Amino acid sequence: MLIEQVKACDDKLEMMIIGIQPVLDYVGPEQPEGGCLPDDGLYRSVVDRCRTAWMDFKEFVHSAAHGAIIHVLVQLRPHYPSVDLQRVATEYA
Repeated sequence: MLIEQVKACDDKLEMMIIGIQPVLDYVGPEQPEGGCLPDDGLYRSVVDRCRTAWMDFKEFVHSAAHGAIIHVLVQLRPHYPSVDLQRVATEYA
């Protein structure tokens, strides 16, 4: 019974890895050779790649939001010259 449960769990993990692998290949580069220990196994490599991809995604979103805010502030001045940009940057106008 226990062996069957472990086998079912391994099968589910294998299916998860097969499903996530194309996404990881698209959003993040493969870990370089020698980047993990031989004992780590396949699951450890996938978890590390997921963590790296998540951190890269958060950095991308932060950068994109920062760029969008800068763009909005640059466009604000010509359209609304009477708005105090210092006040907009520090509190609600």
